[in-house]
Amino acid sequence: MSQQWYYTRGGGPQTGPIETDALRQLIATGNVTTQDLVWSEGMPDWQRAADVPTFFTPADPAPAAYALPYGAPSGMLNYHTPVIHPPYAGFWLRFCAAFIDGIVLWIVQLPIQFALGINIFEPGQKFTIGVAVLNNVVSIVLRWLYKSLQESSTYQATLGKRAVGIIVTDETGNRISFGRATGRHFAEYLSALIFMVGYLMAGWTQKKQALHDIIAGTLVVKKPLT
Repeated sequence: MSQQWYYTRGGGPQTGPIETDALRQLIATGNVTTQDLVWSEGMPDWQRAADVPTFFTPADPAPAAYALPYGAPSGMLNYHTPVIHPPYAGFWLRFCAAFIDGIVLWIVQLPIQFALGINIFEPGQKFTIGVAVLNNVVSIVLRWLYKSLQESSTYQATLGKRAVGIIVTDETGNRISFGRATGRHFAEYLSALIFMVGYLMAGWTQKKQALHDIIAGTLVVKKPLT
């Protein structure tokens, strides 16, 4: 099977998978420029097409009547080959993103808690059950909207994920819907309930998926360079 590639033009959405010969032809006809980014499984990150020797080293000569630039037949897009994604984001990148998001959420929630009469800097403070319940409800809703709205947006990432250069996609590399982002968020509770093992799974699963990613059918990948 020919090597499979993804490419992105001008920082736009990723396209692929596409075979080597077909991508050579796209470059030869100007549909993909040497400045556009390409990636294939095994590469550490996205690179300019101009920097990948594969597209500027002639392949085995073809018969003269069928020879094309770069000495290879054009090939055809193969829509039945397995989907290949950009580099998956590992556990520690995701941990750093979650740490940043935790700080952001803490800062946002702090004035709300003060408005409810809760002073986290006062040890042993007493307040009513109603206030405690309301504080928990506000916290749940805030975290849900913070994550789901951002991960289903054009950014495909929370502030923490943007800071470390990772995004959330579905299993075909596309942006997820708000509904799927919501399901993914609440599936995180299950990841936490089993002694955080659901989160740790991102360190050893094949596609670096945590348990909530597997449940929601999502991936966390490194954002293509622009």
